[in-house]
Amino acid sequence: MTLLCDKHQRERRNGLLPISDVQAANQDPFNRKSGSSAPYALHYSGDHCEVDIGSNVLTAPMMSDLVAVQVDGEPLVAFRFEDGHYLLNMLLFNEANEPVLQILDNELIYSAEPWDIELVGTRLTVRVAAGKIFIDIVFEPPATVRFLRGRLLLNGIELYIRPTFILLVNSGDLIRQLKASGTSIGLNIGYDGRPSAFGFRRVPRYQIDRRAALKRARKQVKEQDWDISID
Repeated sequence: MTLLCDKHQRERRNGLLPISDVQAANQDPFNRKSGSSAPYALHYSGDHCEVDIGSNVLTAPMMSDLVAVQVDGEPLVAFRFEDGHYLLNMLLFNEANEPVLQILDNELIYSAEPWDIELVGTRLTVRVAAGKIFIDIVFEPPATVRFLRGRLLLNGIELYIRPTFILLVNSGDLIRQLKASGTSIGLNIGYDGRPSAFGFRRVPRYQIDRRAALKRARKQVKEQDWDISID
């Protein structure tokens, strides 16, 4: 079985795409040859933008760029304001600091390396193994992008995302239900001195005991009687 995009499905149904071309492409997929997908356009626009990540909501100052999350000065999730409207930008890495997913001015490109990539309607799910979600995002054009779960990684930093919180694994900090609208940088981690809404300057890196960090977070949640689940 060969899955086709909408365009090629219509061409195949209408007799414009020969079965021999489909069979040849199935044997030698384009994404595998190039190492990444063809660009996919996302329809973000207008004079308002919002990033909802783990119940933390970040919005841009009026007609200004927004870096929602950055590590060591590298924007991971951002909106750029140009010609009267916002453009979504995103750069997500794996543990080896290799790009897995990129959105450049509304154009989505993802690596062919992950085990499974699924874009259904407005929801993008990237898995690195069976049942192991790397990132789960809902695009809500024209203004909002919503992170449901996953991990943001760079330079030994890990942000562990669930619908109701972010856990900075390196330090054990739980970040939840924060709102910021008056600054151009929201969550700022690492070596960058620019003003931000929420900053974590010095955090331990690499060789972090993730299991212990999650255990401590579960204990904190239980002590505070927060209605959230850390799985």
